[in-house]
Amino acid sequence: MTNIQDIPVLVVYFNRPDLLAQQINHLRSIRPKQLFFSGDSPRSTHPEDMGKCQQAAALIDMVDWECDIYRNTFDKNQGCRLAVSKGITWFFTHVEFGVILEDDCLVQPEFFEFILTHKPTFEASNNNIMHISTGAHITASNSQLPYHQNKIALVWGWATWRHQWGKFSLTQTYSDEVTITLDNVLKNKFRSKYLIHKYKAALAGDINSWAFVWNYTILKENGYCVTPNTSMVTNIGIYDQDATHTTSQLVDFNQPVTYHSIGDNYDLLTFKRIFKSNFRLFIWTVKNWLVG
Repeated sequence: MTNIQDIPVLVVYFNRPDLLAQQINHLRSIRPKQLFFSGDSPRSTHPEDMGKCQQAAALIDMVDWECDIYRNTFDKNQGCRLAVSKGITWFFTHVEFGVILEDDCLVQPEFFEFILTHKPTFEASNNNIMHISTGAHITASNSQLPYHQNKIALVWGWATWRHQWGKFSLTQTYSDEVTITLDNVLKNKFRSKYLIHKYKAALAGDINSWAFVWNYTILKENGYCVTPNTSMVTNIGIYDQDATHTTSQLVDFNQPVTYHSIGDNYDLLTFKRIFKSNFRLFIWTVKNWLVG
């Protein structure tokens, strides 16, 4: 890879044609030479999905720069957990390395430059780098390196390698080694317990999430994520009525909190920003204790 256009890109979409149109328009600033689209099919219980999914699929023809376009669709609705993970697996049958975007995550060209600059270092590292994030949520104003190595994966636009994604499986069983790792990085057993609850629920299919399973995989494999010190992504669908997970407006996640120095506390600060403040964690713990 010698320029940003050489980095393959996967766009995962469903029933939000307005967001997919913005994504395609945004990708014109990058003009990837290999562009992959993976779309889920309509839900049988939502008649309005049919028209929206058809509109979204038709938008792929908007791509007006010279590139190879690959399309993947499912015969039946898969849901977020299966559609995204299967789409990524399909992507890596074609490429060794690439960037994964959902329809609402607009990634800046600087992220692709970041990959070109640092990918050789990550590949030569002995630290088992499994995930390159676009950043978001928190930023660092004073750091010796332009990125942090951390354990919690952020998935608003990210990149990985075929051999690393090959470790992903929705049928994994929970390993107690992950609990030890979480206790170390989050410095609090109640915080660890919250994520363990999410990981186990995702592995069991009780929550519609592939991302928790991917983050669990990184922890289980003793892998690391790389997160830039500055955010290089904007989520334009975070509070959309059709969003799968991020419908609450309690926090504006597109506005990162800046810290002068982060050190080895990146995962702890990210946890507090994304998941639970100490007070909300206490309330969650009490609720779960009361229900057994």
